[in-house]
Amino acid sequence: MRLISYIIFLLIFFTSSIYAKITQKDYVSIFTQYGVNDRNFIQPVINKCVNELGKENLKVIKTNEGNILDHKKEKEFLDCTYSGLLDIIKPIQGLNSAPKKKLEEFLLNNEVRISSDGFRGDERTFVFDTNGYTLFKNGEKIGTDGWRWSKTGQLRVFMDGKKTTWRVSKNYSSLSIKISSTEKSNFFLKFEDKKVAEQRREDEKRIAEEKRVAEEKRLKEEKLKEEKRLKEKKLAEEKKKAEEKRKAEEKRKAEEKKLAEKKKKEKELQKKLKLIPVKSEIEVAKQFIKNIQNFIKEYPDEFDIVSLSEFLIKLNSINESNFDDNLKNEFKKFQEFSKKSKKFSKYISKIEKDINQSNLKLVDDSINNLKTNISKVEKIIIDNSNSSSLSEWITNIKEAKTILSNLDNLDDIKNSNQNLETLINKQAQIDLAKKQDEENKKQLKNEANKIKEDLKNYLKQYLTSEIAPSLLEQIKTLENAIKSDDHSKIKTQSQSAKKFIELEILAPIKKAEEDKRIAEEKRIAEEKRIAEEKKAAELKLKFSTMNDQQKNFVSINEKFKVNLSEIKSSDLKLGVTLTKRNQELIDILPSKQMEYYKVNRSTNPATNRRISKSQCGYFCSEIETISIQDWIGIIHQLNTTVDGFIVPQISMPSLNDINIPTENYLSGGSILYMSDSGKNYLIKPDNRLYNILAELKKGDKVLLKGEFFIDTDTGYLTTEEIMKKNQLGTPEFTFRFTNIQKIN
Repeated sequence: MRLISYIIFLLIFFTSSIYAKITQKDYVSIFTQYGVNDRNFIQPVINKCVNELGKENLKVIKTNEGNILDHKKEKEFLDCTYSGLLDIIKPIQGLNSAPKKKLEEFLLNNEVRISSDGFRGDERTFVFDTNGYTLFKNGEKIGTDGWRWSKTGQLRVFMDGKKTTWRVSKNYSSLSIKISSTEKSNFFLKFEDKKVAEQRREDEKRIAEEKRVAEEKRLKEEKLKEEKRLKEKKLAEEKKKAEEKRKAEEKRKAEEKKLAEKKKKEKELQKKLKLIPVKSEIEVAKQFIKNIQNFIKEYPDEFDIVSLSEFLIKLNSINESNFDDNLKNEFKKFQEFSKKSKKFSKYISKIEKDINQSNLKLVDDSINNLKTNISKVEKIIIDNSNSSSLSEWITNIKEAKTILSNLDNLDDIKNSNQNLETLINKQAQIDLAKKQDEENKKQLKNEANKIKEDLKNYLKQYLTSEIAPSLLEQIKTLENAIKSDDHSKIKTQSQSAKKFIELEILAPIKKAEEDKRIAEEKRIAEEKRIAEEKKAAELKLKFSTMNDQQKNFVSINEKFKVNLSEIKSSDLKLGVTLTKRNQELIDILPSKQMEYYKVNRSTNPATNRRISKSQCGYFCSEIETISIQDWIGIIHQLNTTVDGFIVPQISMPSLNDINIPTENYLSGGSILYMSDSGKNYLIKPDNRLYNILAELKKGDKVLLKGEFFIDTDTGYLTTEEIMKKNQLGTPEFTFRFTNIQKIN
């Protein structure tokens, strides 16, 4: 692989086009297959070939499979490479030549092939034996000659009548043939054991024979295939001709059929046209005058108005009594006059065409209706073959088919349609009545069967009761009525069974259920009364007695006021006493809890909103609180801030008398505060407590719920008082009220 790097180093031109595909791997193998791996031998050969043939002609192409050597003169480049390689590996006497004994064994045991271009073109094969050798060129025998050893131990081979001296390299990869002192040639050498070569040739001969046989077989199969193809082609052509003939015949028949159908339709059309009533001469004249009057409204300049007016004046008053020959002649002149206008001729032609199409549609509709009605009556006959009206139906169908076949008169068609429609409607009413009767019977039977099943189910429930025999009798009677298929009996017995069920089974059940319902209502009412009395007693106790938590809170605050007068002048004693009291308060209250607020620094702090811990990120504020509920308080003051926010101050009751307030307060902030900075202890208008507090007054007793705040510096309850003696004597704890309920 070191050689590759040398080549890449030398061939520095890269491109994406390819003139000759020589992989770098294949190029390297030229040297390595002959045992040449030394850079000092290889590099001069590469340099020589690159320089002699021009660096500009050699490029390296990078691909996913490896580098490709791209040379515009590929053959010359390879010739130069092999020539340089041969100079490296050629046999040199004393250095690189095989000894006599080994060489003779080599020659007698192997077939020797030689080539001057690395076996890329012509090659010669020598087969030596003790008496001479046989020469082959490209596998064909071309002659025989002799060989011997010279007295000096050199190999003499006679070639083309000339004595030559052969020297073979030690590794048997190259050969030097000296013809004279001035003429010498070097060759690449390959060899193969004679037995192996003979076996190979036999195998090649066998393979060649197999290929020949296979080729003969292939040619035979191709011949058969071609014969089959030609036969199939001939058959296909014959089939195609037959198909074309058939199609031509079909086309001829189709055209004949189409022509016959056209004639038939034309004949039918003429029949239909005859059905259209013919207008009288005076009707034709009046319609013509009306059409030309409508025309001149749209095209007033189409006719000479004077001539047109003269005709209209003469013909305007025609009627049955005065339309004589003179007026008829005048009308014909008027028609001839109108023909001078192509526009009017086109106009009148369109009107006549529309009238004809309208009349034909009326005729077609009448005929199609008659055909449909005939089909309907025929179906009625099939469905009601035993009907008393069968003769009437058949007679009317025969008459209708005769009218349809002749098509003599439109009124006959209309009258026949009316007759058939009368029969159809009459039968439809009869069928509807039958169907309704069947539905009623079916419904009555279904209802009777349902009642029977209900009776059987009741019999299972009341099998051992007094009404079991009556139930059994009702079931049997109803079953007999159903089997009889008598509508009246089924109806009567069904009503009787329903009445029995209502009176004998359902009525007692309903009465029992009603009695049970009344008893249940009484029980529920009694339970409700007891529960309400219990709740009233609990509420009375709740509203008249402080819970243990609140009692401890008031007790601790009162306990630390006892010797206040003695220590109020000592800041140290005040501080120690205050700390002890605060710690005892924390100990008797519930556990602390953490609240998180999203701080909105760009707006009023009052807009800060409470969030969960998982939502807390940057600019998040934490507040510790302690929650209490069901504490009793007495309104001390209800003040407001400059913004109208309510600041409640509520006293804790005395331990001796719940109606007497103490100087221990829970306060919702201070009236001096503009905002509560996210703690939300001020009572604002959007708080539901705002309207409740607005109705309270000093001395009102209330039930409280809310949170104390924990001072972030001390870890104790936050107070509104600054001075220590006031915090002990008249403590005012900052409190967020979440519920206030008046209880007196």
